Amino acid sequence: MVYLTTTEGKSYFGHNKPQQAHGRQSLGGGAIFMAGRALNAAVQVGSMLLLARLLTPEDYGLVSMVIAITGFAPVFVDLGTRDAVVQRDHITEGEISALFWITFAVGCGFALIVAATGPFIARFYGEPRLTRIVLLSSLTFVTTALICQHHALLRRAMMFRQIAVIEVGANVLSAAGAIAMAFSGWHYWALVTRPLATSFLTAVGLWVQCRWLPARPTITSGVKEMVRFGINLIGYSMTDFVGRNSDRVAIGKGHGARGLGYYQNALNVYGNLLDLVFSLHDVAAVSLSKLRDNLPELRRLWAKALSTLAFYAMPAFGILAEMVECRSPAQCSRFARHPARGGTHLGLASRSGRQN
Repeated sequence: MVYLTTTEGKSYFGHNKPQQAHGRQSLGGGAIFMAGRALNAAVQVGSMLLLARLLTPEDYGLVSMVIAITGFAPVFVDLGTRDAVVQRDHITEGEISALFWITFAVGCGFALIVAATGPFIARFYGEPRLTRIVLLSSLTFVTTALICQHHALLRRAMMFRQIAVIEVGANVLSAAGAIAMAFSGWHYWALVTRPLATSFLTAVGLWVQCRWLPARPTITSGVKEMVRFGINLIGYSMTDFVGRNSDRVAIGKGHGARGLGYYQNALNVYGNLLDLVFSLHDVAAVSLSKLRDNLPELRRLWAKALSTLAFYAMPAFGILAEMVECRSPAQCSRFARHPARGGTHLGLASRSGRQN
């Protein structure tokens, strides 16, 4: 069988085995991926601070009301198969095609369901504008489905540099578009369209880089095993999503869009910083899965990665918590149009980052 290969000569399919200098390759990939995510975080925070001066807390609150309910798209649509693919010992093009069509069908199905629930979400919050916001936001399920398997194949080939370039490019372009819309008076629509534009541009970049096209699916026992494996991961991910977003639903219901906007602005900064830590999962899952037949080396690299992460991440969140501690309005971070509230929320959130 002839396997589709990357431009660097690596095979997307076939056996998932470590190459020579695997440790150095993993370290380099992790450094590149972290640098890309750090640049992404800088773009996110910078654009957020600018948008916070152009938009109102109510604009942020309206969008957050919807995302708190519909934001599970990246978690659920791929059925956990992205991690299943990178950890699978052997895969074929037919199996990946089957996973693609399954996740695409799931994405389209949830897009229709979420779009239909728009009036109910608007009635729950007592905010009629949410109906149209939900309708447009539902398209994120479709664009996310287009990303899943191509992203998994690039991760499996440890092409982290290419992934980082694509993600940064999509983030910069979508941020520029959102800022332009805010300047033009589109208000909350600038925030609604940004995640949709980001996922669409990411999908375009991944398809161009990967150059793999889904074909006729082949339903094998391996496909069923990967779906079962992924669904087990979804159980945890969905529980985590509900736990992290139930507070937004409660605040939006009890305090309205404006009150939720102050809270969301602080969490946006915290979430971008926490994403730097969680992004290492993409590298670790690929790297460690190639060492499943070498348990001593797997344990050594796992312990080393965990200790290094704790050494840098825990002090960083501690410093952030102290930097935004609101002892006076002049010392607080400047979030939206009420700096003291944003700084207080961010300081409290940063303290939980050390445990995460």
